Amino acid sequence: LSRALVNVLLTSSRMWALFFRLNGAGDNYYFSHDEILDAVRRRDADAAQAAVERHLEGSRNLLRSVFWPE
Repeated sequence: LSRALVNVLLTSSRMWALFFRLNGAGDNYYFSHDEILDAVRRRDADAAQAAVERHLEGSRNLLRSVFWPE
């Protein structure tokens, strides 16, 4: 499991590095972690889960738009 997680992290890091190399590092490409952190600080597990899901969906959509356009 540890090796699989390291591979996911490395692949993700490479994809984001390539994305930013191709597109620059505009502010509109960054998905804030503030909403996630605020929910964790409030100990609101449901809000934290929802914020993480929105964050991941936004990230997925952004990567798909560049690497797998429809």
